[in-house]
Amino acid sequence: MGRKGRFHDIWGTGFVVANWVYFALTPDGVPARKWLIGTLVTVWGLRLSLYLLWRNRGKGEDFRYRKWREEAGGKWAYYLIAAAGGGWWTVFSPVLMTTLLLRVSGVALLEKTLTTAKPGYKEYVESTSAFIPWFSRRRRLQ
Repeated sequence: MGRKGRFHDIWGTGFVVANWVYFALTPDGVPARKWLIGTLVTVWGLRLSLYLLWRNRGKGEDFRYRKWREEAGGKWAYYLIAAAGGGWWTVFSPVLMTTLLLRVSGVALLEKTLTTAKPGYKEYVESTSAFIPWFSRRRRLQ
């Protein structure tokens, strides 16, 4: 597993660090609200990092998730930057790209190819969310 894989496991900790840096650099605001948000982000970020480390121990990076992160993630990041500057109406772009990646190209084509070429991949696709990391479908149905 390369450097990307290891970083992926602990990226939630980055939110914790950023949260407390912003907390320290913004003296304005309601102190109780700042502490509440800081605590919640810390709990969430550390839980996320610990869960990813536990779940991914000894495994390589998930190809489908990496593909989504590289293609769709960038589109949503650009949208968030535009929205922060008043360009909220540009939401159609990442929605369109996400739809195309899931239904037309990207995931749909990749899964069609890999389910026939790779043993066990069909079961993996049936039990794993292709776009948003989520609980196993098998666990939810039982």
